[in-house]
Amino acid sequence: MKSSSPAEPLDFDVHRLIAFLHRQVPGMEGAIELQRIGGGQSNPTYFVTSSQRTLVLRKRPRGLLVPGAHDVAREFKVQQALLGTGVPVPEPVLYHPGEEVVGTDFYLMESVPARQYYDFSLPGVPSGERALIYADTARQLAKLHQVDWRARGLGEFSREGSYLRRQIKRWEQAYAGTPDGADAAAVASYLRANCPATELQCLIHGDFKFNNLLIHPTRPELAAILDWELFTIGDPVSDLAFTLVTTWDTRPEEYGGIMGLEQLDPTLPKAEDFLAVYYREFPAAPPLDNFYRTLALLRIGGICEGIRQRAQQGNAAAANAVETGKLGRVYLDRALALI
Repeated sequence: MKSSSPAEPLDFDVHRLIAFLHRQVPGMEGAIELQRIGGGQSNPTYFVTSSQRTLVLRKRPRGLLVPGAHDVAREFKVQQALLGTGVPVPEPVLYHPGEEVVGTDFYLMESVPARQYYDFSLPGVPSGERALIYADTARQLAKLHQVDWRARGLGEFSREGSYLRRQIKRWEQAYAGTPDGADAAAVASYLRANCPATELQCLIHGDFKFNNLLIHPTRPELAAILDWELFTIGDPVSDLAFTLVTTWDTRPEEYGGIMGLEQLDPTLPKAEDFLAVYYREFPAAPPLDNFYRTLALLRIGGICEGIRQRAQQGNAAAANAVETGKLGRVYLDRALALI
């Protein structure tokens, strides 16, 4: 049986999981291999392989969690809801709400044969194919934002009031009590003064960037969108802006973005081309202006600041948490430069 590396030991009884799979899941008879997929700051994820079938198991981390965080039931539900919409997601197989199998609730989904890139320049991909992959990425994001989430049974995830103003408050508070708090407050003040008066209510992913996308093994198109932990009903352009800043306003050594690489490789996809595809597919979306880009930078900075604080407290999920946490100041500076 494969398991995680010694640095990432399994925190549950593998034999109990195997017995569950034998009883509950067709095609998971006989010997089963288990292999941890990466590390990251999110929900522990594993390949689960028998001689007939490969599934992916995703579970909550153990321990005391922030209320509402790491909700794998939520992930399972949105993937179920998206089946048949044309938005590419792994097919969900089973959700188990109890703790007796792996110590937390978990779900299983089909494994999707694909390529995955953590370097958004897509190394080794010919420039023409790379442009087509970026175009399909924009197309699929626009398609997601136009899903009828009410008809798909996702109304419970909609909240009254302004999504954008909630976001401003949340990410300003991420810096509260830190040396960067005053600068975050200045950015938040700018955002409140420029917040759109009206907002569309769409299904948004919340973390739509290349490391959460699977590319078809041979075709220049998305095979699946992963990691639905942060999905919600909110403003679609905030989702689009997050993709933009994690790609074009992020350096390779930060989150794998392509900022600064344009001079080395002029064939890299351009932000304006990505936006052109998105707005051609979703012309009703509001324009992506300075407000949205600034909010996206504050948000990703706030996420990094949260990682820094968890690392300082000794309970960060990933080994690179300290380095990632330093980016909170970097993204905050980029937001300040826009106001």
